[in-house]
Amino acid sequence: MEYKISTIKLDGILAEREIPSFRGAIIELSKNNHLFHNHTDEGKCILHYPHVQYKILDGKASLVGIADGADSLESLFQMGGNYQLQIGREFRDFTVISKTSFYFEPSDSVGQKRRYIIDGWLPLNKSNYIENKETSSLSSRVLQLDAVLKGNILSLYKNLHVFFNERIEANIVTLRPRNATFKRVKMVSYDTVIETNVALPEHCGIGKGVSHGFGTVKSLH
Repeated sequence: MEYKISTIKLDGILAEREIPSFRGAIIELSKNNHLFHNHTDEGKCILHYPHVQYKILDGKASLVGIADGADSLESLFQMGGNYQLQIGREFRDFTVISKTSFYFEPSDSVGQKRRYIIDGWLPLNKSNYIENKETSSLSSRVLQLDAVLKGNILSLYKNLHVFFNERIEANIVTLRPRNATFKRVKMVSYDTVIETNVALPEHCGIGKGVSHGFGTVKSLH
């Protein structure tokens, strides 16, 4: 089964701390479409991979949609359209400067090894972050992150209803930590280069907080 993936890029510059405000403004623009916030009408969280993700790509406010999220984004935003959005306490004008889409076939994804950059990857929750930090061996900490990375990739594919018979490989090549805040909690995210034998969809996220722009995948050619 193919999945359509669409990217909408706006000309407005956005700071990482402003992504929650940007997300809230787009949810309002969508007239509270559940695809844009992953909650039911009763406020319960819909536990599946977010089909609309809010990001900063090339310094610009952007959105990525997958499957029905891609169709919803393309319907909501018109090329060249201007949208006034409330970011924090101010209103800003955003104009759509690009709309791109492609089709991703996950069942054909296992094969040769590929390298990707993952921007702002959030692999750890509070408990395993403490465990990782207190592990004295650097190699042991990286092995733990390798295992989390593989789990994140399998989780993404599980949500795409794909299960592998082949051996899945995923390893960290480089790792650079930086401070991050997710849902008002201070955390550590990583800008990392990975190598895996599984194809990953461009601009989609893996790990935690993907709807808020964390863990964005970019091909490293």
